[in-house]
Amino acid sequence: MDDIYILILNIGLVICFALGIIAGGQR
Repeated sequence: MDDIYILILNIGLVICFALGIIAGGQR
């Protein structure tokens, strides 16, 4: 269960990071 929890957190961080780059690029 711990591995799955870490995997979900990592995916969330990657998505937030990608959205931040996209938003920053558009601005």
